[in-house]
Amino acid sequence: MVSGVLILVLSYVITYLILRKRYGIYSYYLALLPPLFLTIDPVHEYMSILALLDIHVALFSLIALLVFICIKNDFTRAFSVALASLTKFSGLFIGLLHFIDKLFDERKRFIERVYDIIYTIGLYILLFMIIQIAFSIPFIVNIGFNQWFSQSIAGSFRWHTSVKCTHEGCPPYSSPIDWLLGLNSFVLYYWSNGEVVAAGGKPGLYLLSVLLAIILTPIALIDKHYRIAWGGLVAVYGGYLLLWILGGRTQYSFYLAHIAPFFYIHLAVAIAYLIDEKTYSLYKSFFKELVHTIRRPKEYDYERTMNILGYALILSSILLSMILHAPWNSSAIYTDIVSVYQTIYVSRENWYSSFMDYGIPYIDYAFPYLPGTALVFAITSLPKAFLGYDPQLHIDKGFYAYYILNSILILIATLVIYNDLLLLGRKLRTRIPLYIFALMPSIIVYGVYGWELIALALFIRGLRLLFFEDDVGRGATFITLSIMIQPIFITTVPLLLTRLKKGEKASLKFLAHTVLVSTLLLSWPLLNIDAFKQMMISHIVPPIEGSIWFILPYSQQYLIEMAYVVVTLIVLLILLLPLRVYDEFSELYFKITLTITLSLLFSPVYKPQFNTLVTILWIPIIEMFYLPLLVFQDLSSTMVILTWFSAENPLDKTSLPQIANYAKCMLLALIVLIHLIMYIDVDSVKAMVYSVFGKFRKCLAREGSL
Repeated sequence: MVSGVLILVLSYVITYLILRKRYGIYSYYLALLPPLFLTIDPVHEYMSILALLDIHVALFSLIALLVFICIKNDFTRAFSVALASLTKFSGLFIGLLHFIDKLFDERKRFIERVYDIIYTIGLYILLFMIIQIAFSIPFIVNIGFNQWFSQSIAGSFRWHTSVKCTHEGCPPYSSPIDWLLGLNSFVLYYWSNGEVVAAGGKPGLYLLSVLLAIILTPIALIDKHYRIAWGGLVAVYGGYLLLWILGGRTQYSFYLAHIAPFFYIHLAVAIAYLIDEKTYSLYKSFFKELVHTIRRPKEYDYERTMNILGYALILSSILLSMILHAPWNSSAIYTDIVSVYQTIYVSRENWYSSFMDYGIPYIDYAFPYLPGTALVFAITSLPKAFLGYDPQLHIDKGFYAYYILNSILILIATLVIYNDLLLLGRKLRTRIPLYIFALMPSIIVYGVYGWELIALALFIRGLRLLFFEDDVGRGATFITLSIMIQPIFITTVPLLLTRLKKGEKASLKFLAHTVLVSTLLLSWPLLNIDAFKQMMISHIVPPIEGSIWFILPYSQQYLIEMAYVVVTLIVLLILLLPLRVYDEFSELYFKITLTITLSLLFSPVYKPQFNTLVTILWIPIIEMFYLPLLVFQDLSSTMVILTWFSAENPLDKTSLPQIANYAKCMLLALIVLIHLIMYIDVDSVKAMVYSVFGKFRKCLAREGSL
């Protein structure tokens, strides 16, 4: 009963706070509408006196909404939502308002909003787990952490996203759409005279609130005050819709006790906006701006338009790659992401039954990749512990969630690459549009294939931090993380150390951060020595026997060793080679690209998916005239996987995959050779050679005189 009364008070206060800046003294009277509607709503009345949790979820959700309005600190907002989840996990729904606010923050660029959202997600997860553990210490002490996690956290998520009681004799269940129409209401009480008390609420008012939310969506995009009421309704009601989509088809209408205050707060605010003439002006300006954006004006920002086109092309390419490799697609192309998951989990019986069966890389099972990749794998496969397996639909929901999460991470990484290359491209005087890389075949075929794009995003962000923001600590951390996903980037460390602006002090700081981060990451596999050995064999010791991507026609041991000696000498030569480029950073970037390219060319495991690294790195510096060479090289790399499974014997040197592989390597070598000839400063090289020979002759003369 106390919670019901407090909800009436909070609904008044929240509505007043939303409306006061726009309507002044009138907001005192308009704010009376939500508590009035709640008073006549039977769901609120009945649920306030019944021993069910939903009325308390509504109370703590409203407290979180009040905190959101009054306090702008992300930590405090996330903390209030985490507290709401202690009543029921549906208390987390109001947290979606926080993300809606971040998404429509006009003060920041889109990519900055994405970063903010990712940071906020991490903050929510951290605070949620801390609070859940803090309030569950007696249970953890009694039954152990793993059992508690399996039952209280993972088990709760599985329960919410599963189908419950559906046979005869079960209470009537309904969908969130039914609640707006008053259908299939949950029976709360039977009177002795046969009358039934059902949790039907006021469906007419609910439906009106939702319809107004749809109609006034343009206002929510413009007006931050209305967006609070609109976002609160979308967050809570949308949360139940999301649960229904994820598989929780047996929901009950008494959940309306949680949503009703948000229906009525929004309804009151929407009515206030509808009777205000300024709303129509806002509506008109929104559509006028929309039409103005669609039509090409006489004067427009060409660069901004091209950048937006780039983001759109990247989004399209990665989504196409996601569909191409989707495990639910009968003609899906092989990917490392799917293969590793199936190898580790599908063969394990009843892996979905508990958190213990879920397992952690290196600790519970061997993992064939480096710690950075294992970290991504552990995070993206975590939903498996919550969603599990649906025996009725024969669907591994955890597997699908894992694939979708990886796809989202790769999409974000690709957008980050493009965003950072836009900055680097200005310094490099890029001659071609950077969005070209989104159209490359390898981005579509190998985009959602492995974790290469995530590693490249970390590496390029590290370059930006080191040389544009002068942040050696964070830059070294990002570079180290990229190496721990894709070890080929370690070849660039000597170059980076010699070009840091603050000399030895910066180099020492870079090395200190690198050692610290790599030690922390490598200590994880050391917890399982067998897993550590497998990782070393897979990634540190090259798989010499049966290597199918080696550039040389034979794979004898001495040829392999000779190739590594040659590539080492070439890389050292590149470090010393003077180039005719615009500035110091352009020279550094060019040498980094050459180093990675040559390291891959001479590597016995130059897999086709690594070509995404090469293609993207070359785009900012390649001459327009030689762009077709890069396109054909990229296409050759793509043809390796496209022809692999249709070839009778793909290991045969005359098979289509091998021919495509040779073409890929030769074209890439040609691109390197052409650009070396173009950029080498011949006079400086001659001077360097004469200087070396002069010193050598003096040394010989000195020895002869002795």
